[in-house]
Amino acid sequence: MDIEEKNAVSATNVLNVLEGIEDRNEVQRDTFEHLKKNLAVHSDDTLEELIDELEEIDSLKDKHVLKIIETLPRSEQEVQALFSKERIKLDDSEVEKIVEFADSVGSR
Repeated sequence: MDIEEKNAVSATNVLNVLEGIEDRNEVQRDTFEHLKKNLAVHSDDTLEELIDELEEIDSLKDKHVLKIIETLPRSEQEVQALFSKERIKLDDSEVEKIVEFADSVGSR
């Protein structure tokens, strides 16, 4: 099998795909239950709105945006930990925007 394209996939998209499968295997069932219980964003529409908000931070790639939405880091330390193994350097104002974003999503 050849990989033609690599794209970041959100956990919300995975949840919605699994929701459409009636006869889930054990791994799919466990994944579905975990995502349903732990994801802050279940709606594709809400996900798109949040992606649009985070795209204002120019240095973030799609995979970074999805990682932020899925984890909602609430402190500068959490943001730094989230990006510790990434090849991206966020300046202080970008880290602050991410924390503010996560706080605003968590209070919705």
